[in-house]
Amino acid sequence: ESDGSWRVDTSYINHRTGDTTNLTRNLEGQKEEDYADPATAKYPYEELKGAGKRPPDVDPKIKELYLSDEDFQTVFGMSHEEFKGLPKWKQQNLKKAKDVF
Repeated sequence: ESDGSWRVDTSYINHRTGDTTNLTRNLEGQKEEDYADPATAKYPYEELKGAGKRPPDVDPKIKELYLSDEDFQTVFGMSHEEFKGLPKWKQQNLKKAKDVF
C-alpha cells in the first residue's frame, strides 16, 4: 500500500569499482606551461594586442596583467585594482573591446 510519497533507491551510491585507475585523472602526458610572472614581466600594449598575438612566455588567459601600470591606465582607463573590482563579464567585455583577449 502506497502513502503517496516518493521513494528513492540510493543503494547504488556507495558502489565502488574494483578498478581504481578510473577514479583519478590521468595527468601524465600533460605538459606544464611555463609562463613568466606578470608581476615582473611587462610588455608594451602593441605586443599583446590582437587575438592569439603574444610573446611565448605570456599566459593568454591573463594578458592584461602583463601591461605596465601606465599602459594599463592608458588602455583601460582605470587601475589594475579597479579592473579587478569589476564583475568578470565586464572584465571580459573590456578585454575584447581593447583587443587584449
